[in-house]
Amino acid sequence: PSGQQSAVCDSKRVWSKTGADAARLPVLNADSRMRVVARFPRSSSVMFDPARSPRLVAWEATRACDLACVHCRAVAQPRPDPRQLSTEEAFRLVDSVAAFQEPVILIITGGDPLKREDIFAVAARASQAGLRVVMSPSGTNVTPGTVARLKEAGIQRISVSLDGSTPEIHD
Repeated sequence: PSGQQSAVCDSKRVWSKTGADAARLPVLNADSRMRVVARFPRSSSVMFDPARSPRLVAWEATRACDLACVHCRAVAQPRPDPRQLSTEEAFRLVDSVAAFQEPVILIITGGDPLKREDIFAVAARASQAGLRVVMSPSGTNVTPGTVARLKEAGIQRISVSLDGSTPEIHD
């Protein structure tokens, strides 16, 4: 739709498109290294200029997760995907997002981002670059020690989904 702004990222850069160009951006699958990360109406009343930058970027940092839930949009699996960004590529992605002139919220999600050995260094780099960094881990690796490390790395918020193992328990 011509009234939308979209942002797309890959391992080297993040860029945005407006209007009819946004409608032509591909919707990429979970195996891709690039995907649409934000769509929002251009007429929304926000404190930033959507023609210059996205308000938030969601990065699926890994597919690795101890749970690998059927409903997971990241197509989670027990081990990291071999095509997962390296630490250096993750740093370049963070630097590209931080290059926007407006404040951007970086949502680090997955799988379980805590399954990445370098996630605290990547989060610290993003935080030091001026991004507001939040994380959505699976919850299986969240301990008081992990929370302390997240805080030290500059993670400002975490979001954990609570799901039941059966429809009855879940509801």
